[in-house]
Amino acid sequence: MLPLCISAVNFLQFIYGSIIDFINLSILSLTYCKNLYRYNIFLFIIKCKFTFFIISLLIT
Repeated sequence: MLPLCISAVNFLQFIYGSIIDFINLSILSLTYCKNLYRYNIFLFIIKCKFTFFIISLLIT
């Protein structure tokens, strides 16, 4: 039961972090006229977080 709780918390943190990143990206894209370079960094961050999330699921 405990590993399930841990992975649920990880999942919530992952979603929350992604939402925060998305809001930050929106602010940045408004400020910097939708700079593609920043968007690519954002996608990279999301991929890393998603990979980390999958790994944490496999571990628990």
